[in-house]
Formats: sequence, C-alpha cells, structure tokens
Amino acid sequence: MKKKTIFVLTMVLSSLVGVSFACADYDDTVSAHWACDSIAGGMAADSSGNGNDGLLTDVTLVEGVFGSAYSFNGTSSYIDMGDPADNDLDFWVHDFSILFWIKTSWTQGFSSIIEKDVANLRLQIQVTPEGKLRVIVGTTAPITEGNIDICDGEWNHVAVIRKDGVVTSIVNGLLDANGTASGSTSNDEHFYIGTQGGNSFFADIDLDDILTLKTRALGETEITAIMTDSVAGFYGMIPEPGSIIYVIVSACIVLRKRFF
Repeated sequence: MKKKTIFVLTMVLSSLVGVSFACADYDDTVSAHWACDSIAGGMAADSSGNGNDGLLTDVTLVEGVFGSAYSFNGTSSYIDMGDPADNDLDFWVHDFSILFWIKTSWTQGFSSIIEKDVANLRLQIQVTPEGKLRVIVGTTAPITEGNIDICDGEWNHVAVIRKDGVVTSIVNGLLDANGTASGSTSNDEHFYIGTQGGNSFFADIDLDDILTLKTRALGETEITAIMTDSVAGFYGMIPEPGSIIYVIVSACIVLRKRFF
C-alpha cells in the first residue's frame, strides 16, 4: 500500500510540472554522489540522498563531461565534506569504490584530488609531478603509483577500487596500477576534495561526477557503464540540484529509503 501511494504521489507531482522522471535507484553502498553541477548556496550537493553536502571554497563551474564540472584553481580552491557522524566517508578496512572524471595539465608538484588523512589511517588520491595517479590507503607509503598520464589537458575517467585488500586504479577503463592495502582509512579528520587538510597541496584540476561507495568494489562492467552513461544514467535520472524536479526526486529517494 505504501509503495502504491508513493508511486501515485510521484506521478501526480510529475504531471504538475510536465516532466517525466524516474527515482534514482541508489543502493545502500552508495555513500555520496557529487554531480558537480551546482554551486548554489556555496555547497556541493550530494545527490545520493545521504546528505553529504560539502562546503565550497573558491570553486567555480566550467563545462564538464556531463553538464557542468567543478574547477579548482590550484591555490585556494577546495571542498570540505566534514566528517559525517554516520561514517559515510570512512571506509575502514572494507572494500570501497571512488570514481570521478578529472581534467588537468598540472605537473609542477604533488596535488591532492581526494584526501581524508591522519597518520597510518590514510586515504589519499593524488596527482604526482609526473602526471600520474598516486594512491595511499591505510599507511604512510604509496599503495599504487600509476603508469597512465592523466595530465594531458583532456578529461580522464578514474576509478580507485579496493577489493579483498587489493587497491586498483583504473584510468579510462584500463588497468593503471594495483597494490596490497589491508589498513583502515577510518579517522576523525575531514574528507577533502582538491586539497590536503584545507591548507596545502591544492589541485589545479577540474572534476566531474564524483561517486563514493562503501563496502562495495565495483566491477569492470559497472565502471564502464558509469563512465559511458554517467552516475545518474547508471542509477537513474537525477535532475539539476535546485530545480523543482530535483526536489521531487530527492523526496522520492528519502521515501524509498524510509519505507523500503
């Protein structure tokens, strides 16, 4: 009865604005999805329904792979996601997946793409001075040192996956590097994008369609589908944040999470 009521409600709301849509079918392992399409209110909106919005500092919008993208200036831009109380952005020792599109030509030093860092409980995804990916998980030493150049000024799709204690980086659907990482990434520090700690290793990059999953390692077919169709296309339609359809779909997501 609840499912029928929700379905009718969403269809009625859809007809009122003259737009058809489908609720996003995010599974329970999705901890956040930042579509990078809006800077409204100075926040990076989380489309997953988990409320993991981030505080934007000097981040602007540019043309992305799917709609707009976030642009970081390399000197002061970053996003602070905080440290969610429900540990949505702590991956502990479990499997996880982090996917995003990146565009950069910066090769003047290390820069931080994603970071949640404290000694020996680290999660760091960086660009090296050689223009390659560097991933640190749970320790102070690099777990993977990439081989594929991502600083070519073009959009490149990146997936960082931990499955059964092995961390793998994948660029544009191709194996980049892998290494063993059994340590935890859980800590009380904030989850940052575009900087380390909000005060160093600022990244001169553009980012689009960022997805994080906890306790789940995506497979090759899923990564390819997300790369091809976007996160929204893979999980279901997510309209632009701030639009009336976005509000309706967000309400639909909350109702689904609450009753099913």
